[in-house]
Amino acid sequence: MAILRNPLGELVLGHTSNRDPAAMAVVLLVADQPQQGLDLVNAQQQLAASGLVVLDLNGESSHLLEGRDPQGGSLRWEAFVAQEHAAALWPDLEGPLRPWAAMLGLSIDSPTPPWLVPGLEDLQRVLWLADRLAAATADPEVQMVTVLLPPLAQALPLLRLAQRAPELILSLWDPLLNWWSETRQRLSHLELVLRLQLPSAESLRPPTPWLERCRLLADRLNDEQRLDVVLALSGDADTWPLQRRRLAALPLSGYPLHRLWIQGQGWSTPLLEGWSPPLLLGDSSWADRQDPLVTLLAQQAPSIPLTHWEDQLCRVFAPGVGREDLRVQQQKDALVISALGQRRIIPLPEACRQREPASARVSAPFVEVVFR
Repeated sequence: MAILRNPLGELVLGHTSNRDPAAMAVVLLVADQPQQGLDLVNAQQQLAASGLVVLDLNGESSHLLEGRDPQGGSLRWEAFVAQEHAAALWPDLEGPLRPWAAMLGLSIDSPTPPWLVPGLEDLQRVLWLADRLAAATADPEVQMVTVLLPPLAQALPLLRLAQRAPELILSLWDPLLNWWSETRQRLSHLELVLRLQLPSAESLRPPTPWLERCRLLADRLNDEQRLDVVLALSGDADTWPLQRRRLAALPLSGYPLHRLWIQGQGWSTPLLEGWSPPLLLGDSSWADRQDPLVTLLAQQAPSIPLTHWEDQLCRVFAPGVGREDLRVQQQKDALVISALGQRRIIPLPEACRQREPASARVSAPFVEVVFR
């Protein structure tokens, strides 16, 4: 029996083995600075009874560990390395790609990042995260997985891609395979005459384990009740116009926000009316902030749903959004809320699909939309 903490910081008792995989805590750390990420992991390690796995998707914080052993105690650190992961992916990719290469008379070699095509590295990071999260989920000794993300501007595209990876892969791949299957049938009479080697559509499908692992990752990230999201920002109080936009970014992208650390001078509380999350403000040395960071992670965070419906009223969690920032539209069967450079698309319940938004107001930290 061990003392554990669930994703919202509450103390619970649990066995370190035979756990339900769905009960494994997943913590997202979005940090401006690599040192902030490392400091938060060190504080986490003090709270974890056992089985803490850190998946460093950014890779920069791991450089701060050079000369130290990240595997000591209850911590297991795994960092994304593009070249190593590409080499591990190649055996799965080679099967679908080789028939195409043979048909076109091309030779294919093992891929080597950095990629020349934009977006491929983001996809590779998502596939790596899906693979490592699946491995951690299958390990009964792992009680908590922390995903260490890059700064917010880089983290948001990764998180959006991870949320929708299975849907995007299938929506892009299936039409392509259907087209090729029909094309191959039309070319079948030429295949024998010209001695072509036309690959079958089935041989070009993405590896099934990829999709399964991506589905597991998407399920984890879309389950706001089982996530703990920590945002670590850097900047003095005079950067508030920028920080306000950052506070809104995660909730308006479909992610909860439970804990906040702003490292800088001149801050005072409360930051926002109506919202009091576990919060750490100010700039100090590690010796002075070690205990505050442990307290930040140990506090019980308020459970605030991202979207809540009451009859014809939709309440959307949007800290930092002001009335002047807000734009609300209805598109088909969805409510679209745009603010501070972000856009949230919310499916409408059946009762509101024949209605229209009558008014929208900001009741911090929420946006409230009334239908008529």
